[in-house]
Amino acid sequence: VLTTDASGIGIGGILRQDTPNGTKINYFKSRVLDDTERKYDTIEQEALA
Repeated sequence: VLTTDASGIGIGGILRQDTPNGTKINYFKSRVLDDTERKYDTIEQEALA
């Protein structure tokens, strides 16, 4: 499952796998938005994440 999120400051995402024994985080990444990216609409920031 890929989950992303964005705010006016940064973006992030998590790639996780749900198993019978719980959730396993396979990969995660976050970073700060640059000045141009901060002007994007929320939906564009979410897609960027």
